[in-house]
Amino acid sequence: MVAAALFQPWLLLAMPFAGYGPAWAAHALIEHNRPATFRHPLYSLIGDMHMLALSLAGRMETEVERVAPAP
Repeated sequence: MVAAALFQPWLLLAMPFAGYGPAWAAHALIEHNRPATFRHPLYSLIGDMHMLALSLAGRMETEVERVAPAP
């Protein structure tokens, strides 16, 4: 949103790296595996958009609890 409002296309290009870069680094350096984004980029994007929609609707916490209930 800010990139579009400021008419800064380079910010739009930087967004995926800012969002996915730390996750990819954590997979490589901490978890020692390949992120699913590399094997299934479309499914990864769909999942990210679904989580964004749930977050904006205020339903992400409920979904997390449904999928991975606290012990």
